[in-house]
Amino acid sequence: MIKAVLEAAGKKTGLIGTNGAVIGDVKFPTSNTTPESYVVQDYFHKMVEAGCECCVMEVSSQALMLHRIGGIMFDYGLFTNISPDHIGPKEHKSFEEYLFYKSRLLTVCKTGIVNRLTDHYDEVVKDATCRLLTYALNGNADFMGDDIHYASNHDFVGIEFSIHGMLDGRVRVGMPGKFNADNALAALAVCTLALSGGSGVLDDYTKQAILGSLVKVRVDGRMEIAHVSKKCSVIVDYAHNAVSMESLLTTLRDYHPKRLVCVFGCGGNRARDRRYSMGRSVERWRISASLRPTIRVLRKRGHHQGHRGGPCEDGRNISCDPGQTGSNLLRDQERRGG
Repeated sequence: MIKAVLEAAGKKTGLIGTNGAVIGDVKFPTSNTTPESYVVQDYFHKMVEAGCECCVMEVSSQALMLHRIGGIMFDYGLFTNISPDHIGPKEHKSFEEYLFYKSRLLTVCKTGIVNRLTDHYDEVVKDATCRLLTYALNGNADFMGDDIHYASNHDFVGIEFSIHGMLDGRVRVGMPGKFNADNALAALAVCTLALSGGSGVLDDYTKQAILGSLVKVRVDGRMEIAHVSKKCSVIVDYAHNAVSMESLLTTLRDYHPKRLVCVFGCGGNRARDRRYSMGRSVERWRISASLRPTIRVLRKRGHHQGHRGGPCEDGRNISCDPGQTGSNLLRDQERRGG
């Protein structure tokens, strides 16, 4: 979203993150959300050579712990949220360690923009060494969002909301869900500051350009609309833990679908609790579900069972049949008519 906003304002922008590195029209695959330090520097060099004025980069807690961004001082750092995740043998040994390293972002940037409503807010900002500003959806902050409207028709599925504070206007986002209003608010906060040299004061042309920049925004695997017909719609999302699964299902319920079917999986070689918690989320919402095969290799037997396939408390079933994947369910939905 930040890349889309900056480019709408005329700033050529490079990107490094989970979905790869994007420099101009060229996309490079990345094995980590934040690559190794020498790879990051190589991408920076390529961006300068390509004429990029800005770089948007995902900085993971692992990258901060392993010094992958050592020596870099960011102009702006954005902290959206934190929840018990990324805890396990190959990640962080405890939530306290995870919080500590994730909050280090606010020590390697000149200006930090933090979700005022995030859990553990006081702990997140207590060691910050940067200028701090906040944003909040339905809360008091420097950038505030409210008056949310869930929009869904034959040519647009998304969300609309109003923004107040250091930026004022009405925003339309071409990605469904309340959490995408939250994401859009965060992106607009960062870009308002970046495009104004930190003052928040924009000329009318730039202001209107960024307010209208997210109507057609698309992010691979992030509430991505993959198929639309008169009978059903298919949305792909990177929900990979209980918190993101709950947020996704809450969001989709807000659009009042006639029927909601969830196909999900969980990458291997991660904390097993993710599988239990994601399965419990689906069960709690009483949604028809099917598990798809995982992409990562599951080295230990029984990991696939962590999704809790089988009968639920109300007699429904969560299917663990690898054959019942997305394409099969899509054909079923088209046949049913929604």
